[in-house]
Amino acid sequence: MNIKTKTTILFTATLISGIIIGAVGAIQVQKYVTNKRIETLRQQNRFIDRMERAIRPAPPHRKELRQLLKQFHSDVQELSRQFREQIKSRSDSLLQSAKPLLNEKQYRRLERMLRRKPPWMITKRKPGQPKPQKKKERY
Repeated sequence: MNIKTKTTILFTATLISGIIIGAVGAIQVQKYVTNKRIETLRQQNRFIDRMERAIRPAPPHRKELRQLLKQFHSDVQELSRQFREQIKSRSDSLLQSAKPLLNEKQYRRLERMLRRKPPWMITKRKPGQPKPQKKKERY
């Protein structure tokens, strides 16, 4: 091989690896940002504070708006709890129905897939470890 061919191959390989690294990095950043938003909105006080900062209500209406936001957050939390219960119930039903059709290994695989937590619910802390301090978010 001559030097031109080697240079072209090296340049192409570098370009392709850069594209792959960039794509994977972008996906990871997007997941992090999405997970951070979901986590923030799940905490009632942080949700209410964030909404108040975005809305900027007039002082006479602040207290009433805060009550409405608290009620809204509670309602959404309840809906979320009910949804999780329905998913668990349907998953259990699927496991019961599929058990006669699957061998032991297939059944365990299905069970593991149904019990898997979504990525935003997975914590990397060990039990008993305190929650890490979070940086204040900018809006």
